[in-house]
Amino acid sequence: MYISYVFTQSRLLIIMLVIATNCTAQTDTTYLNEYDEKCAVSEAKYYRVFKKITEGYYQQNEYYLTTNTIHLSGFSNRIDTPNLQGHCIYYTENGKMNSQGNYKDGLMDGYWASYHKDTNVIWFTTSYEEGTPVGRLESYYLSGKLKRVQTYKKKSGKATGKCFDEAGKKIPFTPFEIMPVAGYSIPSYLKKTMTYPDNSRNHNIEGRIIIRFKIDTTGAIKEAKVVKSLSPETDAEALRAVSTMPPWQPGMVDDKKVEVFFHLPIVYKLD
Repeated sequence: MYISYVFTQSRLLIIMLVIATNCTAQTDTTYLNEYDEKCAVSEAKYYRVFKKITEGYYQQNEYYLTTNTIHLSGFSNRIDTPNLQGHCIYYTENGKMNSQGNYKDGLMDGYWASYHKDTNVIWFTTSYEEGTPVGRLESYYLSGKLKRVQTYKKKSGKATGKCFDEAGKKIPFTPFEIMPVAGYSIPSYLKKTMTYPDNSRNHNIEGRIIIRFKIDTTGAIKEAKVVKSLSPETDAEALRAVSTMPPWQPGMVDDKKVEVFFHLPIVYKLD
């Protein structure tokens, strides 16, 4: 049996952002969970509707389900699989702007600004190219004072820079975002932990499973779920193994621990 894995991870800067607008002549409502996946109403956090502007161009609006307040205001060039284009705005549930910036072909592109929650105070500004932060990032205290200036290295994605206290004194630099780290070899752990279920082996079942899970602020594995199935037996075994992984070092954004979710592909292949 061969087990391989690759992380498809949402960048923390994107996870921290939230979106909104008005509509008439709307499409049918689509319900979304916190991972922006289509779901039943009972599992939904948001709902999405479109308004046709011109052929091939739609206003895309998303709303908080519990309050009906705007979550996202943007535009898409299709409605089967939304593909954000141009300027978009995200709002908090209290109606305050959370972030705003530009999308190109569904990816963050160009200048973005985010705000401290439920305030008009800039939290951080940065630029993106095809969904990847590039160049200079600046972050600010709630007081409006500059906290951090950092630069992303385009090839490595690593950040260098300077940090300051609220009095303007230089302090040790910490990157704005730090991804969770397992602290152990995930392939080795899965190889030791997982088995090839007899029924799937006997029926020559091979292929890839994708498990989605969350690393919470303690580093624990939470809410593991199969999002791409192979067979009932292999799904259950992969889910069991991922759910029992030892804790990770949690992710950080602006020196605070945050929840981060991952997609982990696991390949079953017969010898």
